[in-house]
Amino acid sequence: NYVGVEPPEDVLENLKVVKITNFNWNRIEVQLVSFLLRKASSLHKLVLVTPSLVPLDVIGIQKEDLLLVGEAVANGKIILSKLDDAATKPFHSDVFAEV
Repeated sequence: NYVGVEPPEDVLENLKVVKITNFNWNRIEVQLVSFLLRKASSLHKLVLVTPSLVPLDVIGIQKEDLLLVGEAVANGKIILSKLDDAATKPFHSDVFAEV
C-alpha cells in the first residue's frame, strides 16, 4: 500500500509503447497506468489487454487517476483489447545462440 519515491523526470523519456496483459482494473494497476501517462512524455501507445473493457468499481482508485485514464482512452493513447493479438506483439525479441 506504499508508493515509493518516483524516478527522475528523464528516466522514462524514451518509452514509446507499453503493453500490460491481464489488466484487471485494480488500484495498483490503475496507479501504474496513471503514473506512465504522467511521466512518460514520449509515450505514443499504451495497450491494456483486459477481460473487462470498462473500469470496474474497485475501492481505492483515485478519481483523478480514472479521469486521466478515461481521457487517454478517449484520445486514443490507451487501447483496450480483450485479445492479445498479433497487432500488439512486442517490437523486440530475445535471440539465443549456442556457442
